[in-house]
Amino acid sequence: MKQTKGKAHLRKYHPEILVAMFRKAESLRNEMLREDFTDNGGAIHSAERILNIMGLKLKYRQVGHINNLRHFPKAVFSVEALKLHKSGHKVFIEHVSPLRHLTQKAIEKVEQGASDAQLKAFVKRH
Repeated sequence: MKQTKGKAHLRKYHPEILVAMFRKAESLRNEMLREDFTDNGGAIHSAERILNIMGLKLKYRQVGHINNLRHFPKAVFSVEALKLHKSGHKVFIEHVSPLRHLTQKAIEKVEQGASDAQLKAFVKRH
């Protein structure tokens, strides 16, 4: 059965759902690490993707997709990335704000007992 975008699409990407799914992904990632799997092997990928979507929903609703962030006037760039962007060079989003590092920091927050509200505030701030 083909799923269409509509109200179900909006519900599954609601920030409250994304926080719950991030917590599940964090748990699975840690289970995989305990079994000597690695983040580079894929242990962290679900958490990264969910955090990516959550960040867009909380901070940049109007952007729609992470690739459009580089065209958003209020996007935060590093000093070097902003220089490249202003000079017309191509800037890849992973160079603007490394998602892996942010995901690891968000996972640390969860492990330290962050509430859902604290996790959302962290994501929105970063």
